[in-house]
Parts: sequence; structure tokens; C-alpha cells
Amino acid sequence: MAALGVWAIAVGLGDLVAPSDRAGSQPWRLGAAITAVLVAVPVVGAAIGISLTGLLWLTLVTGTSAALWLWLWQAAREKAALTSLTVGFGALLVLGGAWPTEDTGVGRLLAHSPVLPADVDAVALGAGLALLLVSTANRVVRVVLNQVGQDLLPIGNQLRGGRVIGPLERLLIFGLGLSGQLIAAGLVVTAKSLLRYSELRHRSAGNEQWTTTSQDRDDSVHSPRPELMSEYLLVGSLVSWSLAFVAIGVATFAFAR
Repeated sequence: MAALGVWAIAVGLGDLVAPSDRAGSQPWRLGAAITAVLVAVPVVGAAIGISLTGLLWLTLVTGTSAALWLWLWQAAREKAALTSLTVGFGALLVLGGAWPTEDTGVGRLLAHSPVLPADVDAVALGAGLALLLVSTANRVVRVVLNQVGQDLLPIGNQLRGGRVIGPLERLLIFGLGLSGQLIAAGLVVTAKSLLRYSELRHRSAGNEQWTTTSQDRDDSVHSPRPELMSEYLLVGSLVSWSLAFVAIGVATFAFAR
């Protein structure tokens, strides 16, 4: 699974470099992101011992899927962007074992690490999945929310705290899952759900008060209905949690092989 780890590291790095917003973004940053992907694949792949032939194929697959993902997302063709990302992930998940790693200095260094596992494939995959959960997962969540919450997009753009909370939450769930603490990961989800419920109740009460006091002043002024806002936040949370648990499943399957 080292190839999948290299792909994940490269794609996650590209998403970190790429512009986070479409409006007013600098075109050169998209080129810089694609360049970062194309550089990361041979550098990381060579460091963990993938052969030259494997690096060529891996660079082709990763560069194509990452470039399509970033370019289509920037062009607001979100469904096509998500499809290209999913195809690239699926292809490396199935074919990743075709490019085994050889013994390198990185592997020997990991053998003396008191914290990290000695398996270089596991370290590459774990690092790549963590990077995906930090950067790429935010874009995936936004793609899904844009499809189900068109009327709430202006409100969603104001809720920027989720772009920080989401990655931290996913990393916490991922780390707990890898350490075998699935119950603790479930508690994180439960705590977040309770906080969301309290927030939505407060927002619902405020919405009703605002609607009552504003009807006589301006009929054009309105805030989103509480049930729509609840659905919007629920979908975002479920997608975010699902990505974290999928990463746990992929890592567990790969480490068990």
C-alpha cells in the first residue's frame, strides 16, 4: 500500500497549496499545486524505495487524477472533480500492491524509531491519509454541501470555523481508530452531535424571534429555516465523520495484510 500512501501525500499536499476559494484566487497557485504533486511523487516514492518503473507509472496516475481534481474543482465542476478523485483513490487502492518497496535508508531509520512502526509502507499510508483528512477532506465536504444546500451557500460561507474544527476532529477520530480506541472515537462523534443539537436549538429560537420582529419591517429579510440549517450541518458532519472512518478502514486493512 506504499503507492496509495504516496498518492495520498501528493494529493493532500496539492490541496494545501491550491487556492481554497475560487473567487479571486491567483491562477499561479493552481499551477504550483499541480507542480507540488508532480514533485512529491518521485521524491516520496524514491525515499520509501519504489522502483523507477513504479515511480513513472505512479507519477502518471497521481498527476492525472490530482490535476483533474484540482482543475475541475477550481472550474466549479464539482461532480466531475469528485469522480476523478475517487477513481484515482480506487485505482491505487486496487493496484497499489503492484509497486512494492525496497529497503532504503528511511526504512532502516524507522527501525530505530521508538514511536513509528518499522514498516515504511504503513508510515507512508498513515501520513498520506492524515494529510488527506486535513486538506482534501475539507474540499470533499464542501462539494457535498454545495450539492444539497444551494439555498444555504451564503450562510455556509460564513461558517468558516468548520474548516478548522473539521480537520482536527477527523484527525482525532483517525488517531483513536488506529490505536484501537473505536469507542473513544464514537464518543467524539457523540460529543459533537450534542454540541450541534444545542447550537441548533439556540439558532432555532433566535430564528423564530428574528422572524417575528422583522415581518413588519421588511418581508425580504429572512434567515434560513431551522430545519434546513439542521440538515445542512448534519450532512456536513456525517460526511466528515464518514471520511475519517473510511481512512481508519483503509489503514486497518492495509496494516493487517
